[in-house]
Amino acid sequence: MNLLAHIQDHFLIFDGAFGTVLMDGCLKPGENPTVLNITHPEEVAAIHKNYLKSGAMVVTLNTFSCSRFKLEGLPYTMEELVKAAFDCAARAVDEAGKSAYIIYDMGPCGKLLEPMGEVSFGEAYELCKEQALLAEKYGADAVLIETMADLYEIKAALLAVKENTSLPVFCSITIEQNGRTYTGGCIESMAAMLESLGADAVGINCSVGPKDLLPHAKKLASLTRLPVIIQPNAGLPQEHDGVTTFDVTPEEYAEVMAELAKSGVNILGGCCGTNYDYIRLLAEKVLPLEPVKRNVAPRETACTPSVCVEVSENTPVFCLVTPENAAELSGYISSGDFDSILDIVLDKLYDVEAEYIFLDATLLSGVSPERVSALLKHLQTAVRLPFGIAAQSVEDAETMTREYNGKAWVKLL
Repeated sequence: MNLLAHIQDHFLIFDGAFGTVLMDGCLKPGENPTVLNITHPEEVAAIHKNYLKSGAMVVTLNTFSCSRFKLEGLPYTMEELVKAAFDCAARAVDEAGKSAYIIYDMGPCGKLLEPMGEVSFGEAYELCKEQALLAEKYGADAVLIETMADLYEIKAALLAVKENTSLPVFCSITIEQNGRTYTGGCIESMAAMLESLGADAVGINCSVGPKDLLPHAKKLASLTRLPVIIQPNAGLPQEHDGVTTFDVTPEEYAEVMAELAKSGVNILGGCCGTNYDYIRLLAEKVLPLEPVKRNVAPRETACTPSVCVEVSENTPVFCLVTPENAAELSGYISSGDFDSILDIVLDKLYDVEAEYIFLDATLLSGVSPERVSALLKHLQTAVRLPFGIAAQSVEDAETMTREYNGKAWVKLL
């Protein structure tokens, strides 16, 4: 069955942790596990095979650490490592004697994006594009972008896959116990942004154990019309005599995952600390259930990574561009004097109780969409509120908001 058709009406059982199992075998401390696709293909294929025999319906490729940054200094090219990962998967499927979806695994690039780090949005896009093209070339059924803590990076990754391949894309963030990523991203913003950009499934992985993740997963399921993927850790790691263990048993894990399935989550698997027993019991608990059809109403939203606002005619708004100041602001933007506009915003926001800022670009004169994009990026370095924009065309709106960190509310005039 086509993967996208499958996740609309059926459960999809993912596999569990890869590194956890490898740590008990051939992976050396500090070694990039992707190298094992070439140096120890038998062990990699065996892990895939054992997960399939335990009830997994997918093979998540051993490509999580395949970003160009993480491969620096290694004696293999990215393409050699990716091809080897596909070879290991094919071998596992053949030996397991069952069909499976092959999922390319894309993790964080290994460096922070601007403004917190040194990697630009465009550079992150190109890093992910390299992997996406190889994923499609060698026959992946989908790309899983996972363990992302920065919504700006996951936006770049999603666009890179959607714009350069025809592959379905699953997107998954990692959160802390407070429900936010370590960069401050919230579930509401993640759901709004990724759904608007065309993700095929959204979810949460790694993070904490299934019980602690339960309320956040239920919230996500209530916020999006997309299929939801949840892959928790086997609880919190504990270290005893130099050995790392996890505090949730396979039985406890499977019980909570079944509760998630009853809440509308239909793509389930495991992350750190899980192994074949976790996936076997998960499949046994979940597959007899009937997938839940969620009915989530669409919402008009504007968000930054940390703030998500539902936009309606009653939502308090600060209109940045007016007929009276349009000429002045056009001059500032054309000359690159974004600080003068930032001063206006910061000054005016003290006088209003706005929940978002509206920028009507149709009132500006002689200002290109690219300049509006640059302005929005500059304002976001100091302004916490999300933005709405008015544009004359879809193309202009897409250019203005492409590198916006979050999801801008768009009105076409």
